[in-house]
Amino acid sequence: MKLNKTRLTTGITLAASILATEIRRITSVGGVGGYPSAIPKSITVGTAVVTDTGASIGIFSVDQGEENVELTLAFELGAKPHRIEPKGDYPLAIPRSRWPNYAPPPDIDPLYFMWVDHPGMKPRPFLDRAFQNVSTKMLEVIGQNFEITMVGPKVEVIK
Repeated sequence: MKLNKTRLTTGITLAASILATEIRRITSVGGVGGYPSAIPKSITVGTAVVTDTGASIGIFSVDQGEENVELTLAFELGAKPHRIEPKGDYPLAIPRSRWPNYAPPPDIDPLYFMWVDHPGMKPRPFLDRAFQNVSTKMLEVIGQNFEITMVGPKVEVIK
């Protein structure tokens, strides 16, 4: 049997794009679920790799060259309470609207902190839900682009 790698590459790339689109849809539905806008903006589809024994493709959470994996996993799996510190030499700048119970003078915005203690959060899973929503469609797309040529006494194409 000879595998048509070009068609299989097309199929799994389309299937991964369908899943990435569903992940973006779930995490950006008008703020429902409380997902930060960085998650849907950062979902990208990698390059398909097809060999004689299988195929794979990655869906990544990358934003402007920086990985958003920690943020994405925090929402998917939840997060324990933790301290957030600035990454550079400047304090954290947090919009006043994010701290409704904090009482500085009303003209201070943003608020500046050397660190904040994040209370943690419960999981808000979306990856499995996205896959369940589109798995049938993904399989159809892969099937439409899957082709094996049988080589033997006669050549036959199975689609």
